[in-house]
This record gives sequence, C-alpha cells and structure tokens, in this order.
Amino acid sequence: MPHFEERLKKLNDQQRKAVETVEGPVMVIAGPGSGKTELLSLRVANIIRTTDTAPGNILCLTFTDAAAFNMRERLSGLMGRDAYRVAIHTFHSFGVEIINRYPEYFYNGATFVPADEITQTKILEDIFSDLPHNNPLRSQHDEKFVYLNPVKKAIEYIKKAGLSPAEFKTIVEENKKAAAFADPIIQSVFNDRISKKMFSSAREAARVISNYESSPLPGSFKSLTAALADSLAEALDDAEEQDATGPLTAWKDGWTKKHDDGLRHLADALNAKKFDALADIYATYMERLHKEGYYDYNDMILDTIAMLENNLGVRLDLQERYQYILVDEFQDTNDAQMRLLRLLTDNDVHEGRPNIMVVGDDDQAIYKFQGAEISNILDFRKTYRDPSLVVLKRNYRSTQAILDVARHIIKKGVARLENISTEMQKELIAANAGLKEGAIAHKEFSSRDMQHQWIAREVKKVLAQGIPAQEIAVIARKHSDLEALVPYFHSAKVPVAYERQQNVLREPHILQLVAMARFVDSIMRKREDADDCLPEILSFPFWNIPRATAWEISVTAHKERMPWLAVMRRSGGQLAAIADFFIDCGARATYETAEEILHELLGGPQEIIPHDDTEEEIFVRHDMFSPFRSYYFNKESFEKHPAQYLQFLSSLQSFVGALREYHRGKPVMVRDMLEFVDMHETNNLPINNTSPFVNDARAIRLMSAHKAKGLEFEAVFVINCQEDVWADTGGGRDIALPSNLPISPAGDTLDDQLRLFYVALTRAKRLLYLTSYHVDQRGKESAKLGFLTPEEGAPQLFPSETVAVADMERTPEDLLSAQWSARHAGPFVPDEKALLAPLLETYQLSVTHLQNFLNIADSGPLAFFEKNLLRFPEPKTASSAMGTAMHGTIQRVYKHLKSGGVLPATNDVLAWFDELLFHERLNEKDHAHMLVRGRDALKRFYEEKKSSFSTSAMIEFDFKNQGVVVGDAHLTGKIDKIIVADGAITVSDLKTGRAIKNWSPSDPYDKIKAWKYRRQLAFYKLLIEHSREFGGKYTMNNGVIEFMEPLNDQIVDLPVTIEKDEIERMEALISAVYKKIKALDFPDVSQYSQDLKGIIAFEDDLLRDAGTVQ
Repeated sequence: MPHFEERLKKLNDQQRKAVETVEGPVMVIAGPGSGKTELLSLRVANIIRTTDTAPGNILCLTFTDAAAFNMRERLSGLMGRDAYRVAIHTFHSFGVEIINRYPEYFYNGATFVPADEITQTKILEDIFSDLPHNNPLRSQHDEKFVYLNPVKKAIEYIKKAGLSPAEFKTIVEENKKAAAFADPIIQSVFNDRISKKMFSSAREAARVISNYESSPLPGSFKSLTAALADSLAEALDDAEEQDATGPLTAWKDGWTKKHDDGLRHLADALNAKKFDALADIYATYMERLHKEGYYDYNDMILDTIAMLENNLGVRLDLQERYQYILVDEFQDTNDAQMRLLRLLTDNDVHEGRPNIMVVGDDDQAIYKFQGAEISNILDFRKTYRDPSLVVLKRNYRSTQAILDVARHIIKKGVARLENISTEMQKELIAANAGLKEGAIAHKEFSSRDMQHQWIAREVKKVLAQGIPAQEIAVIARKHSDLEALVPYFHSAKVPVAYERQQNVLREPHILQLVAMARFVDSIMRKREDADDCLPEILSFPFWNIPRATAWEISVTAHKERMPWLAVMRRSGGQLAAIADFFIDCGARATYETAEEILHELLGGPQEIIPHDDTEEEIFVRHDMFSPFRSYYFNKESFEKHPAQYLQFLSSLQSFVGALREYHRGKPVMVRDMLEFVDMHETNNLPINNTSPFVNDARAIRLMSAHKAKGLEFEAVFVINCQEDVWADTGGGRDIALPSNLPISPAGDTLDDQLRLFYVALTRAKRLLYLTSYHVDQRGKESAKLGFLTPEEGAPQLFPSETVAVADMERTPEDLLSAQWSARHAGPFVPDEKALLAPLLETYQLSVTHLQNFLNIADSGPLAFFEKNLLRFPEPKTASSAMGTAMHGTIQRVYKHLKSGGVLPATNDVLAWFDELLFHERLNEKDHAHMLVRGRDALKRFYEEKKSSFSTSAMIEFDFKNQGVVVGDAHLTGKIDKIIVADGAITVSDLKTGRAIKNWSPSDPYDKIKAWKYRRQLAFYKLLIEHSREFGGKYTMNNGVIEFMEPLNDQIVDLPVTIEKDEIERMEALISAVYKKIKALDFPDVSQYSQDLKGIIAFEDDLLRDAGTVQ
C-alpha cells in the first residue's frame, strides 16, 4: 500500500482516530464534506495492514450502487487488486448475495421472481374482493377499494421494520391487551378539558400505565403501554417546564380520539379492528405472493432476516466470514436493515463489542420515505457496549459562509443529536485552505419562467468564467421541477445531464403499438366495432398514407356498407398489404403470445441469436412487414435525432420489460396485454421509464436533492425556493399503524424539510445561488421559503435581490419570445457519444457480450451494439425457453439435495421442469413441442448423471458483485456448476441443443460452436481466479461442457484443460474488446468471411490494433 502513509498523514486527529480504532464498535458522526469516504477507505486498508484479516472478511454496506462503485474505486487506489476482494454491497445486493449463496434455505428451493407493482395491486384487489362486507378496510368508492393503496403502503412500512406477518400479528394481539388496560385510565383523566390542575392525575396515570407487564415484542419495539407512558411523561415534563397546557393538549390530540359514546378513548383502542384486519391482509398477501412464485423488493431483507434467525449454522458462517463491518450513511438505515446488522454481529464471542463501524449524520437523514430511522443512531450506544464516538467537525468542501448559512437553516430543527447530547456538538469549520473565495446570492423573480431564463443565462456566465461544466449543479426539490427547466438549457445550447423520468403509457410510439394491438385483438374476436380503430392507425406516420386516402376508404365503406378491411383489400397495393398484415396478426393472436405479436407489429429486420443456454441450428433472418421499426429506429434517425431515438428505445424496453413481469407462469396473450395496460390506467399506475440523459461530455448536472446526496460542486443553483415546494407536507391517505411502531414516514415534518434543504445547500463548494419567484406557472402567487428569512433582529446571512425585467437586459417581448422558444426547443445534442455514455458507467463485460462482439458469423460489433448495449427488445425463442427451464430444474435438484440430503425422484424432477417451462409463457404450439423434447432429454440426462450430483457443488454462481477485474475490464457472468476439490476448481457448463463430439469438428457451424465453448471456459477461469470468493485461494485448469440433450442416443461430455496460451489470448481479447466498447467503437466487419476463419482474422486484427502480439 504505497500511498497509505501519505494519505493517513493528511487526516485530522478525529479522522485518524476513526481509522486506527479497528477493534470494537465505532460510531462516526460525519457532517457534509468532512472526509468520511476517505476515512472509510483508509480504515479498510488499515484493518488489512494491521491485522491478519483477508479482504474478503471485510463487509462494507451502503445504499446505492454508485456509492458502492465509488468506494471500490477509491479503495483500488490504496490496495490495488485486493480492493476487488473486499465485500462492498448495498443492503439489497447483500440480501441477494445471501439468497444466491444459500438458495436451499429460501422459498423451499423454488425460484421466485420480483413482483411488479401491478401484480402486487392485483393480488391485493383479489384479497379485498374476498373480504366480508363488515371488514373495516373493505370500503369502496366508485367501485374502487378506498384502503387498497394505504394498505399496500402500510405493508411496505411493516416490511421495512423487519416484521413478518406473524410478528406483526403478535404485536397487534399484545397491543389489544395493553389498550384494554390503559383505555379506562386515560378516559378517567382526559375526558375533561386540559388544565394545569390535571397535571398530577396525568402523572399518576403515566406511572400506573408504565407498571403494566407486557410480553416482549418482536423487533425490539416498545410495548404500547411503555410508549404511551413515556410519551405522556415527556409531554408533562414539557408542559411543566413551559408552565403551559399546550404540550399536554397536543399529546391528547395525538393519542386519543372521541368515540360515538361521547368519551375520549385511546386511538389504538378504537383502531384495534383495523389493525386486526391489516394483520390478516398482510398474512394473506404474503401467502398468495409466495404461492404465485413472487417476492417484492423489501422481501430480500425480510426473508434474509427470517432465514438467519432460523438457521444458526448459516448465521455463524456469515459471522465468521465478516469479521469487520462498515456501514456508510447509517442515518438512512431502516429497522429491517438494523435488525440484519444485529444478526451479523450478535455472536457471544464479541461480548457485546463486535467490530462494526457506522458513519452517519442525523442532519442528512433524507430517506424517511424509505423507512429510514435516525433513532438507529441514538440506539447504537444501547445496542453495542462501550462504543467509541468520533465527531468530525472539519469541513473540506465549502466556504465558511456557505457552512454558516446551512447551519442557520438546520438549527431550526428540533429532533437533532445536538439537542440531545452534549457529546455530539458538530458546528462545521471550513478547513480547505486552498479554496478560493466564494459568494452566496438569493435572486427573486416575478415569475417562474423568468427564473428559468435567468438560470440558463447565469449558468452560461459561470461557464464563461472557466468553471468546468461538471462542477456546476442545479438542484431541485422534485424531479418535475428539473423537467420544466431542461428546455431552457436546450434553447440556450447548454449541455445538461439528468435522469429523465417518463410514463411510457404517455409516449406516442407506445400508444401506437397499443392501438395496433387493440385492432389485432378486435379482429381476433371478430368485433363489429373493429373499424373504429383503423382511422387512427392509418394516420400513424410510419405508414405514410395521405389523409385523403383514409377519407376515401371511409366514404366507400359507408356507401357500400363494407368493413374498412374489405375496402382496403379491394383497393390493392399498400392498403391491401396492410389489411392482410392485420388479418394475419389477428389469426396468429389466437395462439401466439403478446410478445410475438408485438414483435410483428414492430417489424424491421428479424435476427434470432442463440440464448446463453442453447444453440439454434438455424438462424432466421428476414424482413418483416411493419415499417414501425424502420421508421423510428433506423440509422438516419439515430444520426439526426439520437436523443429521441434513445428515448423511444428506452420507453419500448420499459414497456416490454414490465409486460414480461405480468402474469408470471401464464402465457400473456394480446388480450392479457391490453388488460395489463388498462389496469395501469385504471389504477393510475405509471410504467416508469427512468433513463439518464447526457448530451455532451461537458454537461452541467441537474438533479433532485435526494440524488445530489454525497456529491459536491463548485457552483450550485438551488431553485424554486418556495414554501409550496420545499416545505410542502405532501398529502394522501395513510392507514394508521400501532402507536408503538414508529415505522411509517411522519410526512414531511419541519425537520424533514430542513434536512433536505440542508443537503442541497451543502453540495456547494464556493458559489451558491438560491432562486425564488412570486408567481408560479399557473399564475398563482407563491410565497418565498420561510427558511431563508432570518429571525427577528438577526443579521441577513446573504444578500437578497429582486431581479426585474430590465435587469435581464431584454424587453418583455424578448422574454416572452424566449419563453416560447424554450418550451418548443428540441434537445441540444453536440455530442452523440455522450448520450450513450451512461450505458457504460457501470458496464461489466460478460462472456455472452464478448462472443456476440467477436462472432461475426452470427452477430458482430454492430449487432452487439443494438442487442446488448441498446437492448432492442426481442422475444425469446422456444429453444431458449426450454434451455432456461432445464437449467432451472437442475438448479432446483441441487437445492433439494442440499436441503434434504437426498436426490429427488425422477417424476418430481420432470414435474419441476413442467412448472418452469410453463413459466416461460410459450405459445401453446411451442409449449407442447418443447415439453416433449425437454422431458425426454431431462429424463435421460438425470438418470445418467444423478450419481455425480454432490452437495458440495455450487450451482448458478453469480459473479456480478464479485469485483472481477482483468486489466481494466470489469467482468461478470454466471457459472452453471463449480466443483471445488483439492485446492482446484472444475467448472461445468450445461448446454441444450445439438451436441458436438469433440473439440475439432468438421462441420463449419460446429467449428464455431467449439470456438465459443473453449472461449467460454477460458473466460470462466478468469472469472474464478480474479473473484473475491475464489481468487488467491483456488486455480481452475479444467472445464467440461455437459450436453443435456443426447446425440445419437448418447449423453455427451466435452472436457478440456485450459492452456496458458488460451488464457493469454483471452486476456488480450477482453482488454481489446472492452476498450472498443467503452470507446463506443464498433468496427465494420463486412470484409471478413462469416466462418471461423473470419472470426479468428477479426480477433487477430483487434489484437494487432491494440498492440498485442499473439
């Protein structure tokens, strides 16, 4: 670690203390810009340097993929290759890793998939429909269930609290007993108007209630009586200190409600039936979710918690594996994540002092909507014995003036560590002596549009001063605020980078596909009103049909009382061809799936490329009829309008991706797809397409305050500083949860609003601009944000100026013209490669991608670009679906073997295959064919191979989070089977499709197969030997291709020993191809022959260009 000492010397005393305190629990309170990222990196390096801990025994947890990536990059500068062996995860990717590592302990060995929002809603709708009419949550309005979405939210909160259905039910039952005890006591005191005379009786009530003995509750939550008594005592303390009844009145309003009997009752006592109903719905929801093979996002943590609590052996294994744990952004942890941390650190050997360090700042706790609880910071010292406390007060980012303004804002908050503990005083001091002098300005405008125009012009001025574009950020409260600003930057020709969010069901080209699908469905059903769809469809631009032609069809159809399709067929030419196309699609829709019909409606050149697990013997290439794809996704469109092209493609990916998650386990036909669309519309559920937009490598950043967290910029514009923007309390109905479960977001309280604004301000290094306006876009008056107003008598911390039209150096007419131009300006794109750059920010090269790039016989670089980078949606082939089902079946066999110690019966294996193939959602014809083919092959393969199945084999091992880096290339992949023996690893890859007998076949197509298989096993050797799990411990010299389908009635294995020259060539090819991909350089390969000889020639040229001699 050549740079460790040099970087350690730069730390201040408190940072050094955090780095050097490697044993026991440590809590670091780190304000913005206090160097916590450097501290975390140096601490990991110091642990490895001063102990005998291996990198793989250190676990770092954070909250975003970007934060995990940045942490690893910083570590690599200290530790080199060892940085990629440290386990760096988000909480959810860590949950996924545990599920993948111990699959036999989850879902009874079955393979579950995430449930999308529409699936969750549909399951809840079915549950609500089955509720009895007197259930307190069954209320309906306009045929919709009033409590459905509130219940869905409540279940999400309960899961984030780490509570299973049984645990939540336990709390509800215990609370009913506690409420029955406390309710009469509360009534006796609080039925009268609040007065100071009742303070003593209220104090006695709190004492009596606190003495109630309740059973311990799951998840370390307080009993209802303890929460009730503590809050009442606190309200009384405040009331007596203030000599006022206000705090007690507020307590009464929060904890009690008047009932029909005219008496005051505990709110929890009155809500008891709703809590019961919620507990039952939660249990039924989880039961049905799992029955249909689903889990939702929050289950990854919840199911991991349940597994660890019920499997001591696995828990001990993980506790032994992760000897040091570091948690970044600790203030953002929710109860479930905290419960997981306790399970990883509760080994008796630690005596309450495990090696865990958490870093956080209560003033930056802005993820309350994700269930985060700053109480975890307060409880850390209760959870772990004698933790070390480090408070970082020196700020290396901002000027003191910016820090003073930020502190002025945040000190208005109530629930802050500084107000609770004298040890946690954290007034930040600017410590970056090299920072140039800065400025703070608050600009007020007459309208929002005027504000937008000024921001665009001012950013241009800042750029002209020499500040790099990447050092300028515009930060807003909501993403929609940024969307409104983007056109002004396009109009001013200022490149921008931001995350675009759109509902694809509002995108014109998606609506056109849906309209055509509705017409196909109408033809299939022989509906009399089918003609109603055609006027709209024929107006779509890709048909290029004049409006007059459509009018003529309408007149003729009306005059001769003929259907439009009949008129079109009689007309001949293009119209007849269109009619025949839709009639054919209508006929095929009776047996083909929605995705297959969509594929026809998209049109364009069709090219079927083999799936990872199978080999197609025939490659189908033909031009399809529909001009949709050639109109929207042609080369000219990409060259002239790349931003629009990528937006359209991203929306199409989102739509098809959401459709693939719908109705798991059932073929989705056209009518199901239309139901899917209608359900989204009826329930106001968008299909969101969130995609990055960057139109130049030198682009300013536009982001929400939440997205800006953890970043810093030379100049920051915090926009729309209005009461109804940054201090908006939101809205919407939420169902009440038990009062002793502080698990639901309290709404945007003053503290929440202050923290978010504080985060926005503290992103700035030198220049901070705050902007507000008097009239919003609807012409309504809008008040300036109250945070910005100093207390009476206090000095103004920054200058505030009202910008008039004259100050803009433009006439009112010019401003109106600029406003209109901005709203109608298309995206400004000076650099098309910058648009594609976000696709590669965290790109990992897989063997499939590598082979698609190199295999010019079947695909090649340009096809790789379209299919693997742009990911144009293509339906899965029937053979690929069968291969996936067969792989899944073998994986389930191993799960069964590991969990029960015995192999399943052949009939059980075949039944699993039937289930998994059904989940592939093939059309009826393909399903019937692949069912017979797959069953026959699987039965033969299993009977012949089952004696070789072992509990020690690792199945479907995923390398995505293994930190594999070869040269500069980040690699990923999934290996079918890994067998460890005598310090060496053998890899098996399972294949469906026609087998080859040896590594030197004579058939030209088989030669390419053999090339692919050897390359694949060489790639796997690099994955193994450079991974966090196996690197430095094992070598892989041998691999085998196992063909699952018999050749000439024989099951074929193709073993190989990987030679040194193969690895050297593979490393060189990986480096050359990775550089080409990152540079978005996709060479023309038309000059090469489409056979193995051409592939090798292309490889040689790539290596020669890269300066590698082979």
